[in-house]
Formats: sequence, C-alpha cells, structure tokens
Amino acid sequence: MSKYISKKQAHDIFQGLTERELKMLKLLNEAKFLTTDMIRRQFFNGYQTELAAKRATNRMTKKLELAGMIGKLPRRIGGYVKETYGGSAPSVWRLTEAGYKILRLKHTGLPPSRKHRTEGKPLFLEHQLGISEIATKLRELVIGGKISQLTIDFEPKCWRDFRNAGEFSILKPDLYAWLMNGGFEESYFLEIDRGTESPRRILAKCQIYVSYFNTGIEEKRSGITPYIVWLVPDEKRCAQILNLLREKMPEASILFQVVIENDLVPLIIGTESGEESNG
Repeated sequence: MSKYISKKQAHDIFQGLTERELKMLKLLNEAKFLTTDMIRRQFFNGYQTELAAKRATNRMTKKLELAGMIGKLPRRIGGYVKETYGGSAPSVWRLTEAGYKILRLKHTGLPPSRKHRTEGKPLFLEHQLGISEIATKLRELVIGGKISQLTIDFEPKCWRDFRNAGEFSILKPDLYAWLMNGGFEESYFLEIDRGTESPRRILAKCQIYVSYFNTGIEEKRSGITPYIVWLVPDEKRCAQILNLLREKMPEASILFQVVIENDLVPLIIGTESGEESNG
C-alpha cells in the first residue's frame, strides 16, 4: 500500500484493528523501532508456549505489514544483534506514514505530521534498539507482577527544558520511567551506553544533569527525585565511567548510578543479584 492513503481508506483500516494492534502501533510510534521479539514479550505474554506466542506475533505483524501500517527494515544490525540475538538478524519494525495517519484516528492529539524516520547509521539503530529493549524489560516487570504501575516516556517526551545560568538548556535522557514499587513511587532517568561515547561526552552529559538538578525543577514537577542510571554493556565499561566520574566530578558523582544493563531489573526490584554501583 502507498504511504499516501485517503481518509476513507484510513477509516476502513482503523475499523478492522483490535485494541492490542492499536496499542502496538502507539508503542511503535513512541519507541521508533521494535523487534518482533520485543512485540511478543509485551503483547503476547499470556500464551501457554513461546511458540504459540511467536506465531500470534507473526500473524499480527504480517497483517499490519500487508495493510501498509508497519514496515520491516532492510538492513542487518551489527553489535546489538551479536550480543542480544546470538548473531541472527531479527526483524526490526517501524511505523509507516500510513500507519501514523491511521493511529491519529485513535489518538487525535498527535501532531498532523511527524519527522520522517529511517534506521540511520548502524550505531544509531543499535542505540535505539537498546532503548526499546530496556523499555521492554520494564514493561515485563508489570506483566510479571513485580511492580504495580509504570509510565515510560521516550525521546523527545522525556527531555527537560531549563535555564542554566540564564541560558536555555535541554536535558536529553534516553528514557524516563515512573513506577510504583512496593507502594512507593520511583522515577528514573536512564542513559543507554553502548560503549562508544567518549569520556568528554559522558562528562558533558553528566554536567547537564547536575545543572538541571540544581534548579530543583524536577522535584517541584513530580514531587520525587529521579535516579540517574547509566546502563552499560559490561563490567569494564562500568569501571571506566565510575572512575571518570570520581576523578572529574567527585562531589557530584553520588548523583549517578552505573550498572550493567542486565542488572537494571534487580536494581529496581531490590534483589541481591543486582549490584548497584555509584560514586
């Protein structure tokens, strides 16, 4: 189907969508890219077997693809695939312009148009999929009953505008999460590090966090102070960032936690298997 569809075509397709399909389209619009496995884990978790869930996921993605609402990226992915999928190339999906037009029939507050999205360079796509993977893991905590409520804001909704020494600044986390954990509210600014950013850029990002937190805006906005968590691929990278913060920002390093990506869930739910690291 062409990305240009009439209002009648959009309405007819919209009428044939299930609530689950609409929720998936909404998530795909927010996350930018999702693998088939991420879709399965978030929307088909109630099946008796993983095989049945995979088949149901494939039926839904095939239906939406044939209707022109989602598209599969043509490229293979590099490091992210090797680390996460054992070298196989997963199907990666994006929302098409036609899909966005149909989604607006459900969510009328969405802008009339959006910036055209492509997979960009491999490192960009790997980073975006890393963000989507963390969001998937957080949603699995709700599905599994580990936490009771969850709100996730992707970019750019998670960004924060503020004045820094009289100048306009923007804090740009990769992800923001608010959740209810054991009757307590918690919130997190999350930075997904793939081990490619230079020390200079890491420090610059941390300094923006310090400047933002010094304004007190976030506490007034939400009533709670978010944790700032850097999620890294391995222990070596964890040590690099921790040492960098202790050396260059000793007084502010306590604001930041640096953990291996797989330890985020234990960190949130408070199990002993996750080792929390900070300055």
